[in-house]
Amino acid sequence: MGRSDLISIIVAIGLTAGCSSKRPPAVTDVRSEFAPLTPQALLGHVEFLADDALEGRKAGTAGARRAATYIRNQLAYAGLEPAGESYYQSFPFSAEIELGPGNQIAWRGATAGQLRPGIDFRPLVASPNAAVSGQLVFAGYGKRDDEIIYDDYADIDMGGKIALLLSPGPLLDDEQSQTNRRKQVLTARLQGAGAVLLVHLGSSGSPYELPVLIPRSSPAQAGIPTALLTQAAADSLLAGERLTVEDLRREIDTSRLPFSHEIRGLTVSLTTNVTAVEDTSRNVVAVLPGKGKLKDQWLIVGAHYDHVGMGGPGSGSAVPLETAIHNGADDNASGVALLIDVARYLSANQPKGTRRTMVFQAFGAEEPGLWGSKYAAVHPPLPIETVTAMVNMDMVGRLRQNRLSIHGAGSSSEWPSLVNTVNTDQLLLDFTAQPQGASDHLTYFLREKPVLHLTTGGHDQYHTPDDDVGLINYKGMSRIGGLVARLVSDLATRPEPLPVNPVVPE
Repeated sequence: MGRSDLISIIVAIGLTAGCSSKRPPAVTDVRSEFAPLTPQALLGHVEFLADDALEGRKAGTAGARRAATYIRNQLAYAGLEPAGESYYQSFPFSAEIELGPGNQIAWRGATAGQLRPGIDFRPLVASPNAAVSGQLVFAGYGKRDDEIIYDDYADIDMGGKIALLLSPGPLLDDEQSQTNRRKQVLTARLQGAGAVLLVHLGSSGSPYELPVLIPRSSPAQAGIPTALLTQAAADSLLAGERLTVEDLRREIDTSRLPFSHEIRGLTVSLTTNVTAVEDTSRNVVAVLPGKGKLKDQWLIVGAHYDHVGMGGPGSGSAVPLETAIHNGADDNASGVALLIDVARYLSANQPKGTRRTMVFQAFGAEEPGLWGSKYAAVHPPLPIETVTAMVNMDMVGRLRQNRLSIHGAGSSSEWPSLVNTVNTDQLLLDFTAQPQGASDHLTYFLREKPVLHLTTGGHDQYHTPDDDVGLINYKGMSRIGGLVARLVSDLATRPEPLPVNPVVPE
């Protein structure tokens, strides 16, 4: 039996096994009926990946494994080769976080007391397990912004002290809050803080005022002990000053000036102890081999395939009180559909002459912390130095008013002109220099690679059960796919790799 016959059988079996009982297996026939990058082909991929049968594709679940199998089979059928012995790259990730023994926040001074772990406070996932004590310093939103000449740390000495910060910062929604907290902790650490207490600015009286935290990063990334407090717990710490969190917040937001100061005579002791519960996920990695003198240089096209499963507290759902299938049609079945069909198109229309190797990576466990791309960057089939650029697609299914956002354009001086040149469909491109968006492009940006992050932006259905197949703009996806195919083809054949222009992430 020939290799192509074997692959066809594998694909047919994999697709048939993955079909929902609620929907006929029309996706099985999409391969031959429609040419690559057509709305119909993209619809077939999104329908399969966002079907109820996959139960939201949460990392580590059977639904996510079925999604990975589908992607692998589609890429193999398109003629792509495995990057090594297998198309799969398995890796461990932290699926849940448990509080260990001894977590504590206690204080003494004008008042004294102790907070309850898991109720009044919870260590951040990124916090190292440690015990510290020091004077408490209120440092506002923990913000330093040269553009508006605002610095919460301008008139205080944080050396070895414990920073009390309001979190998240102003004008940030829930989607951005996790990234904002990481930046707040990093800034406090650079100012010499020995620990950080983040006051969660949740809705007053809400039972989820202290959110359930999911493992967004590896342990000890914060570098200093860090915990999240409820507003009520922070008010207890501030009782000796006869201040509340709302008093402090109102003062800053009204005056637009820092209100940072030492909480005189108040010493706080913080002990953190968190344990990660490990699980396993896998990336799907397939290649179109290069040719000639450029073949040992790698160009990566990526999209994550996992989502938030059934929702519920700690899942990352925007509606944590609701347990229901979160199909993630836009986030990120749309990006994976484009990845599959761009790979298929380029396999059938490979650039002529010498070219770089094109690597298509479908990442697992992006939602709980970019685990798949982090692992791929540390364990690549070839040295990371050979990677010349990375193009990421995340939430590309809602093209509205013809506008496509492109983040990370400042990571190479040539990105804007290159993208504009291949934009033959006249999409309205919104370039952002910064690599905004907590997606897998950040992994490669931090390794000083030119990156682009393509997205059609957020919407009310983000991380809810309503992000479904019927809301996707498949014609818009097809146009975006055409741009990506032309861009990747150009990147693969240009004589010199893109110059790197690192920018500081916001």
